[in-house]
Amino acid sequence: MERWAELPEVEPPEGADQGDSIGPVSTNGNIFTYIGAGSCCLRLDILTDQQKGIAFQLWPSSLLLCKYAEALHAQHPGYWKGKKVLELGCGVGLLGLVFAALGADVILTDLLHAKDLVEANIRNNCCALGINGGRASFNELAWGQTNVERLQLPNELLIIAADVVYHQELFKPLSLTLAALGQRNAHVLLAHTRRWKHDTRFFKMMRKLFSMRDMTSEIDEDASEYASNSMGRARLFQLFPITSSPSEAKA
Repeated sequence: MERWAELPEVEPPEGADQGDSIGPVSTNGNIFTYIGAGSCCLRLDILTDQQKGIAFQLWPSSLLLCKYAEALHAQHPGYWKGKKVLELGCGVGLLGLVFAALGADVILTDLLHAKDLVEANIRNNCCALGINGGRASFNELAWGQTNVERLQLPNELLIIAADVVYHQELFKPLSLTLAALGQRNAHVLLAHTRRWKHDTRFFKMMRKLFSMRDMTSEIDEDASEYASNSMGRARLFQLFPITSSPSEAKA
């Protein structure tokens, strides 16, 4: 299997701009309908429950990473087919389900309270997942607590995550989990919308463990017009592990 560091470059698709937003994505009641771009013919109906809190809502960075996955699929047909992908902090599951609908074998992870809604979204979109032979399942994973070895993950793995840099108290647990996954030669695609100055602290922690590449210009042709730390703009980063010691993820 090719190394994730060798992801093909893509050209920004039309209509890829996600705009400026730090709040959740608007939905029609409790259902968000995701329509794929271009010739992908992808449609996913995602149940949400905004009354239950942030984990049960959609956030804008996930849409940027969805568009990247679709663009790569469109420009390199079949690229995601059979790829092993794990999503951290999946929330309602849209991001992981888009990768699965493009052919990937995806494990969506979050705390146990997300299980019922994610599994409902997997069931409700089973036809879309089957078009390209993708699969999706849910597994509980608590950052900094769950031993990733029990997940029996493959050595070549792509980690995806969107809008997970949120609460300061979760920065270290998240970095520990990413470091543990990095030991398995996992590479990371992280979509992030900066909302607070303290977000910078998490990325300082990450630079001790990973090399980082800003990929936003590959999906948003206007990315060069604003700084990488601009407030309210979604950005896409690729992370490559540079250390094998999770204990090095210090605050």
